[in-house]
Amino acid sequence: MNDTIIKTTNFLKAEKAIKEAVSNNTIAAIIGPIGSGKTFINRKVVGAYQEQGSKYCVVDISPVTDNARNITQIMSQLIEDMAGESPRRDTEARRRQLRRILGDSSRKIILSIDEAQDLHVSTLRGLKKLHELGFGTRDKLFTIILFGKPMLKDKLYNEELRPRVKILQLQALTQKEVELFVDPREFTDKALELFVKRAQRTPLHVVTAFNNLLMMKNELDKKKIDEDLVSTFFSADYREILKAELSEKSFRELANSIQETTGEKISPATLNMYVNGKYNGNNSKLDAIMERYITTAQKAAL
Repeated sequence: MNDTIIKTTNFLKAEKAIKEAVSNNTIAAIIGPIGSGKTFINRKVVGAYQEQGSKYCVVDISPVTDNARNITQIMSQLIEDMAGESPRRDTEARRRQLRRILGDSSRKIILSIDEAQDLHVSTLRGLKKLHELGFGTRDKLFTIILFGKPMLKDKLYNEELRPRVKILQLQALTQKEVELFVDPREFTDKALELFVKRAQRTPLHVVTAFNNLLMMKNELDKKKIDEDLVSTFFSADYREILKAELSEKSFRELANSIQETTGEKISPATLNMYVNGKYNGNNSKLDAIMERYITTAQKAAL
């Protein structure tokens, strides 16, 4: 995806949630699967605050690494990035040091953490306690923005954290939004209709699929992306998605999952041939079943 800001519903809602959190020094979590636009939102919305260095100090932990997974290490990074001081060795002394730095700061402090689903629940609780630090008559001395995959939501859903964190769950793109990420002039009308129907509804997948189709069109010396090209591409795409699932499931287990989701019974042997591109039967019918299965799974993830 290039740097053009496409203002989808997800982007606008995330922008609003982050701006409200910064304005009120609260905690917000932006949650979505791979490719849903979290990193892009982080770069464009939180990054805009970084560019205003005289007013804001953004401490960016992106992504979470082994040396920033517990609350003591996060405190150290806050201290180093905000004041350039060496963190105190004693944990309580370090906490007092951080409290002083936060209280003395003339800038708004924003802690942004990417891949926050990798944080342990105890670290998330520690962040909440840090956020409760006060200085003089003031409380909520800084903002916390968490970006993470769906499992982060599960970690935040407890009595201690849920009331204090505003959670925004990114949704699947609408059909109209899918079209915003491609150049409709590159498609025949029917091919665009098929593309919009069959593309996974995340920005990353839409852009990747479109770029791959452009390369296929050029290699085949076609004037436009047509229906056959889109159908062929997504058949191969579905196979790759199923192959990824087969790294954790057997063909029988995957066939059972497909039946539970779609109501369609497919034998493990047929599934094996389809995934490996050796099925000589009605591929269009299987494509339609796989589309329903994969789309339903993606909606559940979102």
